[in-house]
Amino acid sequence: MLVRFGMKQLLGITALIALLWFGSEALAQWNENRGPEPNKQQEINAFHQMRLYDLWRDAALQFQQGKLKETEQRVRRMIDLFPQMPDFHYILASVLAQQNKMDAAFDRLTIAIERGFSNVELMQSDTGFERLRQHERFQALIRMIEENPVKAEAISIRKVSPAWVRNGIALVNEDNTDWDPKWKILRSAFWFATIKSAEKVQFGKDALQQLNEWYSQGLAAGNVGDLYDNHDRNHSSIRAKEFPQLAFVKYSSIATNAGVDNGLNSRMFFNAITIGNSSTVTNGRSQARHALTLPGVPNILYLQYINNHLYVYPENRDYDPDRGDLLPANTPYLIVSQGKSGSDRPFLRAVASILAAFRPDVKNYLRQNRLVMPTVQMIFRRGQKLVETGADYLSATAHPVVFKSEDIDLMKMIGLANRLTIEDIPPMVRLKVIEESGPLPDKDGFVKLLSEILFDTPSAIARVVRASAYEKRMVISAEQTKASAGQKFEYHWVVLNGDADRIKINSRNEAGSVVEVIIPWHERHNVRGNLEMTTDRVEIGVFVHNGTYFSAPAFINFLYPPNQERVYDEQHRIVSIDHTNPVFIRRTFDQRLFIQRDWKDIYKYNQQSQLVGWHRRRGKLIEHFTRHGAKVIDWDDRNRPIKARAVHYKLETDKRGRRNMVVFSSPDDKLFFYQYNGEDDQLGTFRVE
Repeated sequence: MLVRFGMKQLLGITALIALLWFGSEALAQWNENRGPEPNKQQEINAFHQMRLYDLWRDAALQFQQGKLKETEQRVRRMIDLFPQMPDFHYILASVLAQQNKMDAAFDRLTIAIERGFSNVELMQSDTGFERLRQHERFQALIRMIEENPVKAEAISIRKVSPAWVRNGIALVNEDNTDWDPKWKILRSAFWFATIKSAEKVQFGKDALQQLNEWYSQGLAAGNVGDLYDNHDRNHSSIRAKEFPQLAFVKYSSIATNAGVDNGLNSRMFFNAITIGNSSTVTNGRSQARHALTLPGVPNILYLQYINNHLYVYPENRDYDPDRGDLLPANTPYLIVSQGKSGSDRPFLRAVASILAAFRPDVKNYLRQNRLVMPTVQMIFRRGQKLVETGADYLSATAHPVVFKSEDIDLMKMIGLANRLTIEDIPPMVRLKVIEESGPLPDKDGFVKLLSEILFDTPSAIARVVRASAYEKRMVISAEQTKASAGQKFEYHWVVLNGDADRIKINSRNEAGSVVEVIIPWHERHNVRGNLEMTTDRVEIGVFVHNGTYFSAPAFINFLYPPNQERVYDEQHRIVSIDHTNPVFIRRTFDQRLFIQRDWKDIYKYNQQSQLVGWHRRRGKLIEHFTRHGAKVIDWDDRNRPIKARAVHYKLETDKRGRRNMVVFSSPDDKLFFYQYNGEDDQLGTFRVE
């Protein structure tokens, strides 16, 4: 069975690819549909599944965009991985036929049938084969299937089981790694040998002595059972002798060939508490910025967070005075270090020490309840040198988007960790957006190409403000935050970044667990507590206090456009949006999130403050638009639009990789006709044809 893909022609995929989505049940169905099991059988491991999923995802995207040549390239790579799979050859035949490569399509379809493809009904209905069906060769292939069907090879998934950690090494390979089809991630599992005796940690004299004393007395859990995952091929790594109880993740050749050992970790999960790092960049971006701007990846970061994983990434010029703060959001899912390669190591040592300092019963409880990293984040932030009081903790001082190593107070951190009891563990804050304002279809229709939603995850929400309205409004609930038995807590919603005097946070219930947030338009401003750094982001931190401790923060982020100048009047109506001001367009900003336009819009209102329309200046050209966003093509004798044509917007990428918005229309587009009731009527009524 093949799944149809695309708008016009069929681009299918077999149950092998369905397996990438649905797992072993689809595989069992695949083999059952194949009839009696043949002598040959192909085995697929988790890394193959990941690679096939990536190729198919890319092929489907290229096909939807009409890029058949690129689609062909991806399908050929799939065939390189599994040449005996008949359906991959069938898909390639369909793609070739749609490029009018008839001889090549027939040859590939023949290979598919010789290797077991037998779906005659599909061949007869596949619109990609319309021209092929006119040839006798096509009918001959149909007869080949009907007269002497060939059984395709069956498929099995490699059976895996946890691998023993030996000599401090946790090896990732095809024998202990599964593919998770729901989240499109790899999961490696390990068994840990018996607890080894405590060995001295080789840094921080006071911490060295204290951690070993606690461990020898049974008052600290140590790092037995914890993993360290270096994700930059040892470019910036902590040393094994610093933390002799940590197990160091190593990758087999098949894993390194799959590329899962380097850069941002968005694919590897482990069945143990894991800390990791990567002192690398992707296309000039820090891995933190890269992760937070990739669709779906913030959800993976959240899954790491609640599965007891925490990674450290250097900001690497994404948080520097000369470029400003380029990070799109603040989250508790990562620690971002100030600096470049090597700046992450002090934070790895701090987190490893916190993990070692937990009491054994506390650490076991945290592990089982998936609260390890929310608790580590709370202790790490509370344990900084400048954070002395509860008020300090509820401020930007404790929760910068990027941390400085000189603010680490290791003794303070391990002391907080060791004093923590099960009864006092704070919960993880869980947020949910109930309602929010957004772009208006008439005035802001052109931004529908770009969503304001960057991501929604339970402990971090991020918006890219695109609407022209002066205020952004959201109603957010933290009611899903789960209290431990016997705990009652208070909710705290705090402005960490932005103009707190202008931001409104209104409680919607007595408990304060649901609030309405109203954020006015923000220009670029200084980061709180750092006059050298500017940012375009507003942050609200959400905390609960259980009577003893504040929780780790959850964040609500609003990122404002850095490359446009806006003017609002005293009534907070938009007056103009200028995308051409050289001061603004020279700013460094994220091309993935913000696009370029070469115009300035100036808005017009009637005496009742209703939007009438706007005119657009593009160089010397001036164009006029109605309140519906239609381009005016005819006027009455009082300069009021009486006829306008709908326009469309699309995004194009130039040679430098910058995205630009382009306006276009066609003679077939809808026409708007306006009529007015008297000489003073500026709004009028309209009809659409």
